[in-house]
Amino acid sequence: QLVDADIPFDIVDRRERARKRVESLDAPGVSVAQKYRLIVEAYQIEMEFGRTIGASQGVIDVGGESVSGEFLRIGRIALIFKTADDSVLKVWDKAAGGWADLPKSYTSDVKLGLRMAKEQTAPNLLPIPVPAPVEAAGQQG
Repeated sequence: QLVDADIPFDIVDRRERARKRVESLDAPGVSVAQKYRLIVEAYQIEMEFGRTIGASQGVIDVGGESVSGEFLRIGRIALIFKTADDSVLKVWDKAAGGWADLPKSYTSDVKLGLRMAKEQTAPNLLPIPVPAPVEAAGQQG
């Protein structure tokens, strides 16, 4: 559920890791201490995504056409897609559940973010569009 509710990065690997954890928890002969360790490790792996940036290659659908490019993941708050020729620049819109156009003015910032994620340049401040915080259901402000 955590993986499905999050921005869609490394979905296949993350779902497989979660499936294996659940199978391990249900396996006979696994002690309570081992089950606890498996649960804590799974949460630690997922938490690590929240404090790191990453770059990967991939494909998205743009107007019914598959387009190849690079993904820039910034923590758990932004997932950005850019083609090699900079003709397509998209950001994952979690509320809409799909890709939204990102203004071309962010192109140089996305390129910098990709270089930082690949450790080709030193970490630095990175201006990116992030959604405004919203109050969680059931929470009172």
